Amino acid sequence: MATEAEKQRKNSFDEALVGKTYECEHTVTEADVAYTQRSGGVKTLSTAKLSEMIELACIEALEINPDSGFSTAGCAVNLKHLAPMPVGSTVKVKVTICNTIRRQVSFTFEVTDSLNPLLMVATGTHQRAFVQIAEMGATLAQ
Repeated sequence: MATEAEKQRKNSFDEALVGKTYECEHTVTEADVAYTQRSGGVKTLSTAKLSEMIELACIEALEINPDSGFSTAGCAVNLKHLAPMPVGSTVKVKVTICNTIRRQVSFTFEVTDSLNPLLMVATGTHQRAFVQIAEMGATLAQ
């Protein structure tokens, strides 16, 4: 017999999510560039910031109720950073849920220049694992 937590987990990442998209925009600031983040000597959007924006977009796409006791944890990122974006430019992040298997959900993503949607800034995939917050807290406390 499935526990209530297992029922909620099963229903949280079902096949109905496949194909769902989420989009957001971000204007590049000095804090976002490789030079400031000490990940390179250029003043363009860093790969680390790109990864963060993508991860946050994927979390938003899932619309998990924060009071549910469940969340997700990132477990894989495959990111191709294709074009530099200077301070003041705006990028558009689009994520699409492409697969759900048991406790994992997979996304594809595209990041484009908001003013020139044909300019591909980054593409790739991201996977997140569904976790029970209390269970993870107990594991970390050991």
